Amino acid sequence: MRWLLTGVLPYKWVKQMMKENRNEVVIQGTVAEAWETLTNFAQYSKWNPLIHRVEGKLEVGEKVQIFVNKGKEEQIFTCEIARLDPPHEFSWKFYERTPFLYRGEHIFRVEQIDEQRIRFVDRETFAGLLVIFKKVEKMKSGMLIMDKALKKWVEEAV
Repeated sequence: MRWLLTGVLPYKWVKQMMKENRNEVVIQGTVAEAWETLTNFAQYSKWNPLIHRVEGKLEVGEKVQIFVNKGKEEQIFTCEIARLDPPHEFSWKFYERTPFLYRGEHIFRVEQIDEQRIRFVDRETFAGLLVIFKKVEKMKSGMLIMDKALKKWVEEAV
């Protein structure tokens, strides 16, 4: 879409319509342990303070319901599994109204560092005309909370 929009809109505008949140955390554990934790949606309520429930199958093209804690409120997103590369990466994508206006993808990636450590890469990408009105940077605080909880859960299981 970038190449399509840059032909019509100035590049600085197009760049404002794309944002990313990213965090990395090193975890004492194995890829298999982190992958099991991330993909076992039924267990999210036990370790994940942000995304406390996920309903649906982890299969590309499948719809999943994401239940997010927002203080005293719960927000529900309907997403679609976009990528699945066991045991290293999966993602779900979502949009509001139409993908051209606002869409995103949440990518979960697990990388082996050495025999005892892994790197968890947590990324959210956002694009569309409405991105400039969304406060996507504020979402990073929830991401950090979730990533710390994943680290604690995997390391305590070891």
